[in-house]
Amino acid sequence: MVGIALGTAIVPFLDFVGYLLRLNVFKQTGKNLFANERFEQCTDPAFRFILFFSVREWDEAVGLELCQKLQSFCTRKGLANFEFHLRVSSAGQSRWDRDFFAKKLDPRVVKRVYIASVAGTEASFATQMREIGVPDEFITIL
Repeated sequence: MVGIALGTAIVPFLDFVGYLLRLNVFKQTGKNLFANERFEQCTDPAFRFILFFSVREWDEAVGLELCQKLQSFCTRKGLANFEFHLRVSSAGQSRWDRDFFAKKLDPRVVKRVYIASVAGTEASFATQMREIGVPDEFITIL
């Protein structure tokens, strides 16, 4: 599963990032942090969530600490169910284009892409996904 978020459009993904963090803690320690949530949906060992998050300025990076904590936990524990990519345009980082995504994603294993961004840019990300070989039915604009 792939998520692409620009600015505050990351909000729909943050709940899922928190869910994965709780799931990974449970898998590693047995400590149940779920309250009444069901957690069977992401227990498939092949499941992976790749999140691309782009902001103009550092102070616009809502939820950055949560994403970084999950990435750090996964790295320390050798877990592969989360991958995080951050782009801060004011820091001079280049735009994400078709070539960038072609290097980062294997369209043969991408089963779902969710795109959440400011009006007008969602379509260009959907086009880039199609251009690298992700079928249209796997692309959802939030």
